[in-house]
Amino acid sequence: MSGLTAVDVVIREREEIAALPGVVLMIRRFADTPVLAKLRRAVGANATALEIERLLLAHEEDARLDPGTRDEQAASVLTREQVALVQRVLVTGAKHGSEGIVRWCLGVAPRGVVAVNGALRAAVNGGQLGAVRLLHPQVTRFGLGFAEELLLDLAAARGHVHVLEWLHENRRGSAVRCSSAASEEAAKAGHVDSLQWIRAMYPEQWSSLVLDCAAVYGQRHVVEWLIEAQIPVCAARAMLAVAKKLDLDLLVWLHDKYQGERLPLWSLKTMASTSQRVLASQLVRRFPSRYAAYGVVIGVLSGDLELMRSLAASGRREKSEAKKAMCLAARLGRLDMVCWLSGASEGLVPTKALWDALRCGHVDVIRWVVAQKPELRTRERLREMRSTVRKQQPQPNSSSFGASELLSHWLDEQLCLIE
Repeated sequence: MSGLTAVDVVIREREEIAALPGVVLMIRRFADTPVLAKLRRAVGANATALEIERLLLAHEEDARLDPGTRDEQAASVLTREQVALVQRVLVTGAKHGSEGIVRWCLGVAPRGVVAVNGALRAAVNGGQLGAVRLLHPQVTRFGLGFAEELLLDLAAARGHVHVLEWLHENRRGSAVRCSSAASEEAAKAGHVDSLQWIRAMYPEQWSSLVLDCAAVYGQRHVVEWLIEAQIPVCAARAMLAVAKKLDLDLLVWLHDKYQGERLPLWSLKTMASTSQRVLASQLVRRFPSRYAAYGVVIGVLSGDLELMRSLAASGRREKSEAKKAMCLAARLGRLDMVCWLSGASEGLVPTKALWDALRCGHVDVIRWVVAQKPELRTRERLREMRSTVRKQQPQPNSSSFGASELLSHWLDEQLCLIE
């Protein structure tokens, strides 16, 4: 058995296979060193780059290896676990910008270590330009394929303009450029510097969704910059994005900036029908002139009777919407709103409101509508209503079965009184 093989076996038996500096030195000296177990324990305990760097400096004589040189004989006997240790140390050093650790790992790592890519991404992600300068040539030297576009995107998304500029200057061809996702991610994170750089260097890669991304993630300063820089944006789409985020302040700010824009009716209806009903009411109150056309409908959906009263008092309520609002209130079973809308519309009670309430089984609303419209208290109309109720009779175990039965009995009573 050769001396190198014997050392490798001894290391395996002693479970010290994860200590590359010790391996190199034991191959050279056939003796153990203090750095052996300490480095293994440090990496196993997720030590920081500073702690690993201090460990290497404390054992500088044992761990020293001149940058740019390689011990190919030592690398040839490294086990998979030992290579994994080098990778972990390299990524840790790159992440925290420790050029000493990066140089040391590049000196002892075997040719073709795939984690150089991971370390380079970690350095770009952390904005560690020194580590990027060391690792970028190594990736090219080993011929490891990696997408420079992804590095540009990552630097832009993290707001590291200095790294972005260096990668741009050292790219491997003029065709290499960041993607449209870079501007979107930078907008989400609120990095105006990255957006300015992308806009200046790669205007063709500018995404049309930048304003949407900034609005959804609440990056108001990005939205302000986009508007002040007179970059073409779609204000209506941005308002929709902000509405989904429930950011009233930013939504009001957009309304102030774009006087002619407003949220579409379907968006306000969705907001008023869900947990965002308060936001919908506040928006209509803040901009009554823009939302007068469907402010009453929003008031019904959100259950905000005070909003409806305030619109009527200010003369902002559209009379053409009263009928739609009353039918909607009847369908939702909101008797107080049906009564108020009828009184505010000079006793208007559309027959459609009765049938909407009938289909949904709202007994109180039906009784009130029938009481207000004598033409509905005829034998033919009552029988028609009873037939409708019986046709849509729910299952006995249904939650609406009780209301349907109550309504059917009430209609029978009304027919008996007439007959």
